[in-house]
Amino acid sequence: MERTELGRELLELSEQSPLEIVTGLFEHEKVRALLLYVACMWGLDPEETGLGFMVPLLVDRTMNKAICYGGSHRLAAALGREVLRHGGTILDTAEVVRVHVRDGVATGVEMEDGRTVEAGIVLSSLDPHSTFLDLVGREHLTPSLTAAVDGWEWEKWSFFTTHVVTDGPPRYAGDDPWVDDAFMTVLGLDGVDGLLDWWDGVVGGRIDGGVVGHATCETRYDPTLSKVPGHHVGFLQIHAPFDLEGGWDARRADVEALVLDRWRGAAPGLGVLTAHSETPVDIAARLPNMRRGSIKHGAYNPLQMGSMRPNDECSSSRTPIEGLYVCGASTYPGGLIIGGPGYIAANAVAEDAGVEKWWREPDYIARYRHTYFAEPSPV
Repeated sequence: MERTELGRELLELSEQSPLEIVTGLFEHEKVRALLLYVACMWGLDPEETGLGFMVPLLVDRTMNKAICYGGSHRLAAALGREVLRHGGTILDTAEVVRVHVRDGVATGVEMEDGRTVEAGIVLSSLDPHSTFLDLVGREHLTPSLTAAVDGWEWEKWSFFTTHVVTDGPPRYAGDDPWVDDAFMTVLGLDGVDGLLDWWDGVVGGRIDGGVVGHATCETRYDPTLSKVPGHHVGFLQIHAPFDLEGGWDARRADVEALVLDRWRGAAPGLGVLTAHSETPVDIAARLPNMRRGSIKHGAYNPLQMGSMRPNDECSSSRTPIEGLYVCGASTYPGGLIIGGPGYIAANAVAEDAGVEKWWREPDYIARYRHTYFAEPSPV
């Protein structure tokens, strides 16, 4: 990092909290609040130091948000077709319940119905608890790996998302001619102090009103998502605790009402035809490896990022168990559907198995190696 001016600047940023960075660079209170929101919405602690280098990364990611045309399931379907086209097999309704390990070597997996698949290489994209405690078992772990997995921390918040069908796209109040076309509209922010109070409440298990969240009308950009002329679909998402005061079963409806009130207050005339909300508890039930509604399979904090994600024994994707590799959001470099963990794991497997790679590293990485490490110039 010290080889370049940009790298040195990022090292300096790393020692600052997101709150210090944003308030130090910007003066307008609403601009500060907006940038702090988008920098921390995926889980950064606004007042924690050590991860300041992620602030420009996450702001840039927010400014370049994208959706899959036809729905996010299209991405999974496209990847699945590539697996099948190249001779792979995908098993549905085949939950893995055990990774078989013999003499410190992974030998395959066992499924819920008793079927087994023998393999010299096993990859897991699950969180550390699911991979090492549920599937591998403590008896096969080193003491240091056991301690690292037991100490894994989950995010301080999850999401509560209200999906709606409306009789038209949101028309927001105000004099900004572009606001209706924004991909993501942040609602409920007046300033930094109010945002910090909102997050403090969420971390404390409270949602009492005055919610802050972000809304998107998906059919404004992808009309294929609605088959009824004039009807639109969208969602408003807020940060939410897994352990909500009063419990989610009792409070789901009133939290949904708070969310819809916030949206209608910003977009008068919004006609909601139907609504359905998903709580953090629902997330954990639908996706068991998203424990406590975890949105990235584990918190972003200085002890769980970089060479420590998920721990210093597994951050290269290799694990102390020969033949077992990890990837996914709980491994370096983290979540947000960036593909990085899978790319790193694929390289590690190919190198260890002696498989010729049919892919090449990104051009910008090759240029970096050539410029700063005197490696051969990319062709």
